[in-house]
Amino acid sequence: MKNVSLSIIVPVYNVQEYVSECLNSIIMQMDMDDELIIINDGSTDSSGDICKEFLNSSYNIIYILQENKGLGAARNRGIKEASKDYIIFVDSDDYLSKNALNIIRKTCSETNSDIVQYSASIKYDIEDSNEKANPYERKDLEMTAPMLGKEYFLFVYPRFYLTTAWSLAIKRKYMKNTKIQFIEGILHEDIAFTIENILEANSVIFIPNKLYVRRIRNGSIMISGLERERAIGIIEATEEIINYLRKNYNTITSNLRERVLEFIWNTVAVVLPRNQKLLIDRINKDDDKFIYFIEKWTENLKISSSYSFFYKTLQIKEKVFDLCALSDYRSIFIDWLDLSKIEKKISNYKKKKIDELPFSNSEMRVGIYGCGNHTKNLLDFYYMSIGDINSEIVFFETMVESEKSYMHQPVYDISKARDLVDIIIISSYKHQFDMDKTIDEKLGKDFRRISLYDAEDRMACF
Repeated sequence: MKNVSLSIIVPVYNVQEYVSECLNSIIMQMDMDDELIIINDGSTDSSGDICKEFLNSSYNIIYILQENKGLGAARNRGIKEASKDYIIFVDSDDYLSKNALNIIRKTCSETNSDIVQYSASIKYDIEDSNEKANPYERKDLEMTAPMLGKEYFLFVYPRFYLTTAWSLAIKRKYMKNTKIQFIEGILHEDIAFTIENILEANSVIFIPNKLYVRRIRNGSIMISGLERERAIGIIEATEEIINYLRKNYNTITSNLRERVLEFIWNTVAVVLPRNQKLLIDRINKDDDKFIYFIEKWTENLKISSSYSFFYKTLQIKEKVFDLCALSDYRSIFIDWLDLSKIEKKISNYKKKKIDELPFSNSEMRVGIYGCGNHTKNLLDFYYMSIGDINSEIVFFETMVESEKSYMHQPVYDISKARDLVDIIIISSYKHQFDMDKTIDEKLGKDFRRISLYDAEDRMACF
């Protein structure tokens, strides 16, 4: 088993408060065969001087100073300089978890994968931050062997997909062959780079370890007020993915086309709320990209049996209608998509799904786990499309420490469900996996439960 070497690329720009912690976390884990490539992207604070202090280390450290060109250009320069087996990206205000490089090195050596992906923990450096959710954790994603990149994307998108370059260790020879680079001069340069690398890879594996620590701080791109710059970056990234899809459309399966198109739209949708004019102006400059996108969406719609794709089409309808208020694309969209048929398919799908629920049995005590919009929409749709609910309904949440009500009924802690109901309906798409585990732990694996979600589509029905 070959002991692989690592090139760790760290772009640096005005992070004097954080760069020492970042570089120390790397150097403490490096092997003698590894290399650390620091790209000083024209810092105007003392970041460069701090980086130079590390050059006396016995490890192989390359320091490059360039004029400020942005994160994408700095990473591309690092890729050009890299000489080891695998390339890793670390942002200079973040740092690596203990033993991260050893785990990455071991996985790369054992699997010989083109790409190894891993999750991250979060360090909040923001005053009065009440944020607790970790969008980078993937504890429910389990893989025992590498997958073809296209299969991996289908496996992880949308619930488990990460668009971040720092979550990847990529084989250098693979990158040399694909020639995929970061788009320079924009924010969100990770978006296109990550998906194209994954889709092109012959082998990708995910390890659930949180090997990276993502720092959330004031002044970072993640929470900065650069609304227009972020929108432009997202638009350029999605245009790049559309171009990729255009070149490779006939070499990928229908299901994968759906997912890539869905990913493109979900990415564009981030721009819509506050930047409609900007997006319309961009579309008007290159009509064929927008028309190509709609044509391919329509083409897939004709042959699709995916609830997810139908559902997403209705969402697109609403957003495109809003977007196209100032243009003539509305009529084109209506001509190409028979939306009434799509809505009918969605309604029939949902009706079939809920017709199987035990709401008509007056002797059944039915628990609903989750007290939010999904539950309300479920009950409203049942009433309108099926009829009255005859079973006894009891609402549950994971932890109920004091009296709580929902729809004028008490809400109970899920641990009490065995005494109160015969079966549980899980009513939260986002927390479905966690709720399922909680039922196992508090009620037993034999306790009857029903999910409202299609596992293959990974899309909520309500």
